[in-house]
Amino acid sequence: MATWLNWGLFCALFVSTFTTNKYVLSVLRFTFPTIFQGWQTAFGLGVMLLCSAMKLINIERKSRQEVLGWAHGIGFFVVSIFSGSKALSAVPIPSFVACQNMVEITLYVIRGVRTRKTGNTAVVMSAMMVLGSGLAAAYSDPQYSRMGYRWMAVHILSISLLLHAQNWRRPESFSDNDCLFYQYLCSVLVFIPGSVLLGDISDAYYFTHWYKMGFYFGCILSGLLGVLLNLVTIRIKATDPEMLPVLIAISKIILVSSSQWLFDVQYTSDFAFSLLVNMTTYLVFLWLQPMEDRPTVDEEPSSKLPQEVA
Repeated sequence: MATWLNWGLFCALFVSTFTTNKYVLSVLRFTFPTIFQGWQTAFGLGVMLLCSAMKLINIERKSRQEVLGWAHGIGFFVVSIFSGSKALSAVPIPSFVACQNMVEITLYVIRGVRTRKTGNTAVVMSAMMVLGSGLAAAYSDPQYSRMGYRWMAVHILSISLLLHAQNWRRPESFSDNDCLFYQYLCSVLVFIPGSVLLGDISDAYYFTHWYKMGFYFGCILSGLLGVLLNLVTIRIKATDPEMLPVLIAISKIILVSSSQWLFDVQYTSDFAFSLLVNMTTYLVFLWLQPMEDRPTVDEEPSSKLPQEVA
């Protein structure tokens, strides 16, 4: 497939995945994350097994000890998708994206502490502006939900820890496909009993859209889009890794711009200004981030999935 087709496919999958998830979680109000995420990870697991059987991707069978070596990453993944589902159901997409931009800054700080290096003044200032404007967007959100933003904070923390683990604490024998496969597998094993223990199974009995075809279509589409987005991301990262941050930034701009036409998003002047500053300084941060702040040859991290995909 041509490179530019991969780029266009990534942007389309990114926007449609977020949009579909928001529709199911917020519009239809299917707020049972153990069931929803259990379905998505089970669907993704099935697609990966099918692709492996067709020799489209390579998944290596790992021993119990090897899987346990990635248990911390699996745990961060489970928490991140659970908290992300809770947050997305209550937080409007523009503010969700603005807050999620903080993850990149958190990783920048962790990398600086680990390597004992500091960036130049412009990079540090742009990072501070991303953090400040992200917080401002959250507090000026006219649809502010305290519980939603609490889950957003958990999501940011868990995503940051997951990406840090993928960078420096991932078993050497694990490829990107292996990580994704075992994260899906263990998530299914966690969410199935979790849906019973947390009461989502019993609460879902009162869900009002069980007989609505749009609900089933949205659930199937969300599972399919999610796993395809992950697989396309792995492909782009292997062929053109420097382009991936650019594609993510472009996709975020498209997502934020289109969300106001697809969902009920309320704006105030303060909220709109905070979003504008956040997205602008985020782009500036990605552009200014110097190469010397990246890991050195001795510290070269293994490949990772971006935080939006997890």
